[in-house]
Amino acid sequence: MKINVIVAYANNLVIGNDNKIPWYYKEDLEYFKTITTTTRKEAHKNAIIMGYNTWLSIGKRLKHRINIVITTKTDLNNDRDLYFVNSLGDAIDVCKNGHTKIIENIFIIGGEAIYNYFFRSYFYTMLDKIYITKINKDFNGNKHFLTIDDKFYYTQISTSYEHPELEYRVLQYNRNYKNPDNEYIDTVKNIIEKNGLFCLRFEFDLSTSKFPLNTVIFKQSDINGLLNELIEILNNINYNNNPLKMDDCLYYFNVDNENNISCLIQQEDADIVSDVPKNIFYGGILLHFLSIISKKKRNKLIYTSVNSFIKERNLEIANEIIWSTPKPQPILEIDDKDQAKYTDFLLSDIHFIGID
Repeated sequence: MKINVIVAYANNLVIGNDNKIPWYYKEDLEYFKTITTTTRKEAHKNAIIMGYNTWLSIGKRLKHRINIVITTKTDLNNDRDLYFVNSLGDAIDVCKNGHTKIIENIFIIGGEAIYNYFFRSYFYTMLDKIYITKINKDFNGNKHFLTIDDKFYYTQISTSYEHPELEYRVLQYNRNYKNPDNEYIDTVKNIIEKNGLFCLRFEFDLSTSKFPLNTVIFKQSDINGLLNELIEILNNINYNNNPLKMDDCLYYFNVDNENNISCLIQQEDADIVSDVPKNIFYGGILLHFLSIISKKKRNKLIYTSVNSFIKERNLEIANEIIWSTPKPQPILEIDDKDQAKYTDFLLSDIHFIGID
């Protein structure tokens, strides 16, 4: 059995208002049903664990699932596929002891108190995935989803055709995974403490769709400006050279024995706030471009600088960065139109998904 979380929240992390959901999307309800009922074997079922207020808001037992309600009330009777328990541990025990042979997945479905308790409990270490419906609007509400830690990365993001404001996201939990932005934050701290740092190095795996966008520096509103700036630079330089020189950076592209392409960025002097995140962004985009042009798989992106520092005008930003919480890296999708050179790519070909 795997434990998963499923949640729908708005831009401002609202999940409810006075125990009611402040939006209605039939499509999202169908998504919830599909995720929580799908099993590999027809005879199997999934379990859904919820708080008493969530149970009241649903108003009925959900079919084809084992319904487990956490409550302090003692006058409620169990029924077919319906159990009332007084703790999360008891809820897991119902799944383990009574239904081990038929339950495939456990889903924590809310509300706020149950989510908060789960993520602070021992059972959090057993988490597999978080299924998120992100509504890209703000709603008024008094129930919120919490900010998750850095042990997650996106494996899938899709957008609704009927309701473009809906994004369906899947976050994979891995206790050994560390968001690269945490290393960046630690580096900023070291530079502040030591008033500079030598031989800076960051390495990223670009073999998946995860993109090394610095989430503590850049927001959705920054992306088009960065892309336009990169496209303008490419239109005004000789991009056939290897290394490719842009400003004071050298971008080396190498192909390994397995025909995978990597990028090494070398910079002599770099401001950790204004230079490093931007040049890593450029290198990631260029590697994606070149992968499409050359029909080779992406591999590593490595950034190095000899002397790293913080300019005086960026000190205030740097001190804000060290208190920031990284977000999961977004997914980058680029339309493959058989582009033959860097300048064949248009802004409309480039799609970042999962930026908050």
